[in-house]
Amino acid sequence: MPGSIASGLVLGLALALAVFDGAEEATITGSALIALGVGFLLLAVVSRRFTDMPQQWPLAPAVMCCRPPPDRDPTERRGP
Repeated sequence: MPGSIASGLVLGLALALAVFDGAEEATITGSALIALGVGFLLLAVVSRRFTDMPQQWPLAPAVMCCRPPPDRDPTERRGP
């Protein structure tokens, strides 16, 4: 399932270079973390669905990459 993590990398590059091109550093970093989390989640789902040895470990990094920071309200807007 190495394609799962590679797809997260490709998604991160696409978000950083095409969707959020010219955005603030925090926005680009956040999109890269979300893309990495999606890659880990894809690894967990694909291994469960298509193999006889499902992998549970990718769920922890997927959740940690995609969650908001604990010290910040996700509805709060920052900046001017």
